[in-house]
Amino acid sequence: MSSSSAADLTPNANQKIVQYLNNALAMENASEERIQSRLQETIVDDTRIQLRNHLDETRNQKDRLKQIITSHGGKPTDAKAELPNLKPNTIDLVRDDVTSSSTAKSANNGGSADLQQNSSVRSIVKETDNVRLAAERELIQTERDAMIENAEIVKYKILMEIAKRVGAMDAIPVIDQNLKEEAQMADWIIANTPNMLRRLWAQIEVSAGARSIPEA
Repeated sequence: MSSSSAADLTPNANQKIVQYLNNALAMENASEERIQSRLQETIVDDTRIQLRNHLDETRNQKDRLKQIITSHGGKPTDAKAELPNLKPNTIDLVRDDVTSSSTAKSANNGGSADLQQNSSVRSIVKETDNVRLAAERELIQTERDAMIENAEIVKYKILMEIAKRVGAMDAIPVIDQNLKEEAQMADWIIANTPNMLRRLWAQIEVSAGARSIPEA
């Protein structure tokens, strides 16, 4: 297979491949930032090790993309794409459920009961945050990790087809290497999920239902 360069492409084709390569770079810019945040927040050692390795991979992916973009006469972007997210956040739903229960009860009681109820809710939410929600947040963030990795896989597969269509054959090795690394990360997340859940479940279960909003 010949390795076509920017000089072999029509101006429109070259502009298009640069555009899509920069789209991938914007995604990796955002991913790098998120992985750094996850490294600070995760409570699972195995996840921290894997994220640290994937952070190195992500930085290498960015470097490869920048090089191929530059070789095609483009300017690598500093923009950060909007990564997939869970809406609404499950943690917020837990808080909303507690708060909604309090509001409904307060509507049927006097001012002192309302004050007592609100105070109780704040106490419960704080306790839950400290004990149970840390583990549940890890599960939610792991779900998002998987969503992002699979979104990256799809993006690189589409980018691969675009590169072939416009004849940017020199970009294919870069796209293929990035794609393989994202697929490996996605596979690791799925394979590690049962072990992670075993570690977190004790923290989730120990306080689940242990407290209820007191009756006025």
